[in-house]
Amino acid sequence: MFIVRFIIIILELLSCYILQGSVWSNFALNNVVPDLLMVVVVAIAYMKGRNAGIIYGFCAGIILDLTCGTYLGHFALLYLLSGFIAGFFHRLYRKDDNITPLLIIAGCIFLNQSAYYITEFMLRGRLDYGFYFINIILPKMIYTVLIASVLYKLIQLSISWSIRFEERNIRNYD
Repeated sequence: MFIVRFIIIILELLSCYILQGSVWSNFALNNVVPDLLMVVVVAIAYMKGRNAGIIYGFCAGIILDLTCGTYLGHFALLYLLSGFIAGFFHRLYRKDDNITPLLIIAGCIFLNQSAYYITEFMLRGRLDYGFYFINIILPKMIYTVLIASVLYKLIQLSISWSIRFEERNIRNYD
């Protein structure tokens, strides 16, 4: 069962990565594309807890590291930490709440992009955080939250479907 779940994780993340890189790159606003991988990681962490958030975050980060990262493990660590932080809010999870996950997604994008700024730009002497915040972080937060308002519901439906599917399979084995 673990292997099937791991394959599903990879397929979900790869499909979001492909959508992010192909479809949404055509709809870039101010050269900013919504971070669909972050939406998936935060949504799963919020619905299933810290452990699932860590696994999804690490897998999403590895996918980014292998395709467009400068250092192996850089994105893996950033997304893993985002999944871990979002997993803390699992106790607040309610199916009918739509605002809390969007706020968590915005917060995780802010933290993720700020950490990216520190490791990629600030350590190289580029100290204009205000410019980076106004031109990269803020548009990415707004654009991703707008897309996440629709995508979150789809993820929530797929999670509830998979849970019902697993429960049916467990009942069939009894």
